[in-house]
Amino acid sequence: MNKISNLSALFLLFILLIVSSCVSTKKYDALVSEKYQLTRENLNLKSYKDLTSSLKAENASLEKQLEQSLDLLKSLNAKFNGISTNYDDLQKEFQALSAQKLAILNSTAGEKSALEARLAAKQDELDRKQQALIEQERNIAQQQNKVDELSQAMAVREQQIAELNANLEQQRTALSNIRQQITDALSGFNAEELQVVQKPDGKVYVSLSQNLLFKKGSDQVDEKGTEAIIALASVLKDQADIDILVEGHTDSDGTSVRNWELSVDRATEVVKILQAGGVEPQRLVASGRAFYLPVAENDTEENKAKNRRTEIILSPKLDQLYQLIQKE
Repeated sequence: MNKISNLSALFLLFILLIVSSCVSTKKYDALVSEKYQLTRENLNLKSYKDLTSSLKAENASLEKQLEQSLDLLKSLNAKFNGISTNYDDLQKEFQALSAQKLAILNSTAGEKSALEARLAAKQDELDRKQQALIEQERNIAQQQNKVDELSQAMAVREQQIAELNANLEQQRTALSNIRQQITDALSGFNAEELQVVQKPDGKVYVSLSQNLLFKKGSDQVDEKGTEAIIALASVLKDQADIDILVEGHTDSDGTSVRNWELSVDRATEVVKILQAGGVEPQRLVASGRAFYLPVAENDTEENKAKNRRTEIILSPKLDQLYQLIQKE
C-alpha cells in the first residue's frame, strides 16, 4: 500500500509540472506577441517620421540647387547678351572694311593685300564669336532643362509631404472625434474611475482604474467595469481604421513575476470583453507592463492606486502611410 501511495503522489506531481509548464508557455507567448506588435508599431511610426524628415531635407536641397541654377542661368544670359552685342559690332566693322575694300580696289597692291589680311582676320574672329554664341546657346538650353527638372522634382516632393501631412491630420481629426464619442459614452463614470485623453502623439488613451475593474490581486472584471468596457466597445466596434492596444499596469508590491502575470491576465480579460462587445479580434492586442511604466512614484498608497490601472490605447492604422512609403 505504501508503494502505491508513493506512485500516486509522484503521478500527481508529474501532472502538476505539466500544467505549470503549459501556463508559463502561454504567458511567454503572450509577451512575445506583445513585443512583436509594439516593435512593429514603433518601426512603422519611425519609418513615417524618417520618410517625412528625408523628404523635407531633400526638398531643402532641391530648393538650394534651384536657386544656384537660376543664378547660373542669369549669368549665362548676361554673357550671351554680351557676346551677341560684340558679334553685332564685329559685323558692322566687317561691313565697313568691305566698303573700304571696294573704295581702294584701284589702290596699290600693298594696301590691297594689307586690307585683305585684316578682312581675313576679322572673318576668323567673327567665326569664333559665332561658334561661341552657338556653344553659349547650348549651355543655356542645358541649364534651363536642369532648372525644369529641379522644379518638377521639388513639386513631387512637396506633393508627397503634403499627402503625408494631410493623412496625419485626417487621422488626428478622426481620433479626436472618437475621443469625444468615448467621453460621451462613458459620461456616467467619474474622473477617479476613468479618464479619456488625447496625447501629443495623436493617440487616444482611455485609463481605467483598478477600483473600477478589479478587486485587489484579481484578474476578474467587476460588473461596473464590464459595463464601462461594453460601452467603450459600442463606440469602437464600428471604427475599423483604429487599432486597440490594452495595457495592464500594477504597482510595485509583490514580485516582478507575479506583477507581469497579473498585468497580462487583466489586459487579456479586458480584450475578451471588448471582443464580446463586437470589436474585431484582429484589431486587439493584450499587453502587460507590470510596474515598469508608472504614472507616479510607488511611495504612497495614493500613488500606488494611480499606478494600478488598465489603459486602452487607440491609434490609427498605418495602411495609407505604408502605401506612400512603398510608392517612394
